[in-house]
Amino acid sequence: EGEAQSAERLAALRRAGAALAKRAEVQKSRSHSELESLTGIVLRRDYVASSGGGVPWRADETSNGYMAHERARYSCHNCSGDVVPEKDLIGCWPLWPQFAPDELRFRCHRIWTDDPGLDRPKPLREGRTQIPFWRTCWVDFSSGRQHCSGAPFSQTGLPATRWREIWDAEMRRDFWTSDEGTELQRVSSFVKPNPTDFFWHVY
Repeated sequence: EGEAQSAERLAALRRAGAALAKRAEVQKSRSHSELESLTGIVLRRDYVASSGGGVPWRADETSNGYMAHERARYSCHNCSGDVVPEKDLIGCWPLWPQFAPDELRFRCHRIWTDDPGLDRPKPLREGRTQIPFWRTCWVDFSSGRQHCSGAPFSQTGLPATRWREIWDAEMRRDFWTSDEGTELQRVSSFVKPNPTDFFWHVY
């Protein structure tokens, strides 16, 4: 019985994968103008985004070689940054081709309090800089209704050191005393703890 259920689940996954691939091919054949009209997102020939301190990411979003249909560009406003998530300042959807086609149901955008690509451990560790926060919102194409992750945030938040104190206290109180936390400690007991200042670095 277990083998039969596994076989059926595998067959269902294959059917779903084939349907997704077919939808991606259909979407690939649609013109830029048609997709832009549907979503309200206009791709740019001169897209430029910087994650701070590095080489700006430049892209022609309208180029056939750029494969915008595989990058969820029509559902993610200003999201043609690098494929490294922490360097894509407003990325809201997976950026790799295996997640094609573009959903074309919600428009996504993300707002940051600071540039998450900057690696500035010293001012964070010394409490002179707040930790970056972001807010992601998805807007339904058809209804215009918006759903956001959390409430709007102020541009002036907690210093990173205070935020870290609160995080550590909540982890000690809520997670490490739970069944999951206890099990995680057991299976990871052989792992050497990270240096104390590891948290302050981007990577």
